[in-house]
Amino acid sequence: MVKCLHKDFNHPNGYSCAPENTKIGSLQMFVSNVGSCEDMGYRVFPVDQVHKISVLDIRLANADRHAGNILVSRDGKDGQMVLTPIDHGYCFPNKFEDCTFEWLYWPQAKEPYSSETVEYIKSLDPEQDIELLRFHGWE
Repeated sequence: MVKCLHKDFNHPNGYSCAPENTKIGSLQMFVSNVGSCEDMGYRVFPVDQVHKISVLDIRLANADRHAGNILVSRDGKDGQMVLTPIDHGYCFPNKFEDCTFEWLYWPQAKEPYSSETVEYIKSLDPEQDIELLRFHGWE
């Protein structure tokens, strides 16, 4: 989340360099890619990449994760396939029954997590996450 001010943003009451004209939104980075997961068969995706997406989506309760919201890239060093999740506009829904994770049905999701991933999950502090969300205005 960022606060930003620019004259080209929509300012219905006219632009002035004033705090009330700042906009709040997300800062996004362009990711070079060869398409989305929707464009190719899911069986080719590396297990660790699918697990990375799963940990993020469960942590954010991303209710709109489908193959079109995951970009596929190739690592320049060794050509390794890299998955990049995009479109986090429906995270933290009011009802968890709204969550859909397409990757849940991929065979990679049925593989056990690596010890590194398990250690990362263990290091997460949900209470700290809740406090951070509250600090930023989430209830």
